[in-house]
Amino acid sequence: MGNDIEMQIKIRKFTDGDIHGVMDVLTDAAFSHIWPGFLLTVKKRAFQLFSLLLPTVIYLLTWSEWIFIYTFVACYCVVYVFNLTVALVYVHGPPLTDMKCVLRNYFDNTNSCFWVAENVDVDRSMQIVGTIAIVNKNHGHYVNTEAWLRRMAVHRKFRGKGIAGRLIETAIDFCVEQNYKTICLITTEVHVQARQLYRKYGFTCTGYRPIFYLKGLVPIWTFEFEKYL
Repeated sequence: MGNDIEMQIKIRKFTDGDIHGVMDVLTDAAFSHIWPGFLLTVKKRAFQLFSLLLPTVIYLLTWSEWIFIYTFVACYCVVYVFNLTVALVYVHGPPLTDMKCVLRNYFDNTNSCFWVAENVDVDRSMQIVGTIAIVNKNHGHYVNTEAWLRRMAVHRKFRGKGIAGRLIETAIDFCVEQNYKTICLITTEVHVQARQLYRKYGFTCTGYRPIFYLKGLVPIWTFEFEKYL
């Protein structure tokens, strides 16, 4: 069954009529990481200490067991709401401003491109189920040296079917044709499977650093990957 579904997947360049399908995929990808992000945060030692210390201090001030419980639960609720807010800001805020005009941002020159993975159903209906893009990291310079891999996403209903690999292969082939020397990307510790996939296709981690949230209480690590062509 998995092979039948995979055979129905077509990787092609973006067209103007794809934008709603593309946004559906990117939105689904963002929201699919809310729960993993929540679990990752609450397992961090700093948060666990804080979520015990704050309710304890409140309890010593009030001697109320109910307030202790409410405060403890509230700490976890804040983390979940935070991850939800991050997803909403990603979808509706500055991170996706390039989606307002994909043709201008990814097709104004030959060294950038945006692809979609399209599933053709048994009734011949078509659905965008994945995306990936390449831009020149040299900020529009004519010399191609570093490519920037962006907008890598697969709808969660279609994951595990080889679509992500086909998208990455398409992007790599394009970069070879355009004489890029390296492909760069950034991902986070939430994207465990994505990091494994990038390594499978020859990307190596060249650096990592934390981004601090919740007043510095919660660090989320970002990872920089490169592939030499």
